[in-house]
Amino acid sequence: MNSFNWIAFGVGIILNGIMIHLIVRYTHKSMRMYSKILLQTCATDIALLTINLLFHQYSYTTHKGETERITGGLITFNGTENRRWNLLAFVCWIFLVYVSLFGYVAQFIYRYLLLNWDKKLSTFKYFILFGTMLFIPLVYCVDLFVCYYPPTDHTYLEDQSVADILALNINDHNALTGHSFNDWKQTLGFYYIIIACTIAYTIIITLAFLMDKLLKERLKLGASSAQIVKMVEMNKQIARNLIIHASMPFFIYLSISFFIGIMLFKIDVSKWHWLQYYNMFVPIPMFLPSALNPIVSICIIQYYRKAFVNGFMRIVKWFKLLCTGKCAEQ
Repeated sequence: MNSFNWIAFGVGIILNGIMIHLIVRYTHKSMRMYSKILLQTCATDIALLTINLLFHQYSYTTHKGETERITGGLITFNGTENRRWNLLAFVCWIFLVYVSLFGYVAQFIYRYLLLNWDKKLSTFKYFILFGTMLFIPLVYCVDLFVCYYPPTDHTYLEDQSVADILALNINDHNALTGHSFNDWKQTLGFYYIIIACTIAYTIIITLAFLMDKLLKERLKLGASSAQIVKMVEMNKQIARNLIIHASMPFFIYLSISFFIGIMLFKIDVSKWHWLQYYNMFVPIPMFLPSALNPIVSICIIQYYRKAFVNGFMRIVKWFKLLCTGKCAEQ
């Protein structure tokens, strides 16, 4: 798992760096506003990958259905008195995961206002909209911090099966980052975020349908206009890019639904030995999209795709010349 975190971090930093370079150097004038939104996405992805590498948390479920977390990243605040800082790092990681999802909602609303109502939003107004959306996951993260705040009577890892999976010695008194009793506060928080995610995806799907319908109508009305055709094609590329980006966090939605089912129906998980491995690998869909998002944007948006291919061909040509020169010297 640690190796996978390193690989995702390295690949994500390289790809997001390439994406930022393409945005700064090759953005078309008609996409200047959207390029700022893409920069916001890249910055969020880099922050998420970084905090995941530094403060990665392992989660596991006890035989009572309770959830416990232990730190496994590069940076750990040692000692039971510092567990709140490990928990704060975990909550910040969760917050960045949902920043991506609700950031896409803000982007869809922005595109809808721009296309359907001919409203022009300034960068300042867009980021007000974006900041408003961030209030939704912030409420959930505060609830999560309160629910997982480590109790004084349950401070260390006590489950031998979990210690074996994580290659830890249970006698070393490994301090827990957090421990949840699955009380009403956590249940309410889970219901809150699942309803918020449902509404978010409903908004995304609805606005995507309405924008697609409008673009088709404009294409019919202005079929003879090259400018209309170009504008419609550009907006289709942006819409496809947004839809694919927004669909990636859907696995988070399914994971939360799974845990809600366990709590709601009070399922006995004491014999579910595979659940610990599931808990270990379930964070992957949360941070993997941050490493892959630039590939989607480069493949879909024409301006960036052409610039990337041209740059790649220049590098290949340079290597050929370099190899030819070395062969000639020999």
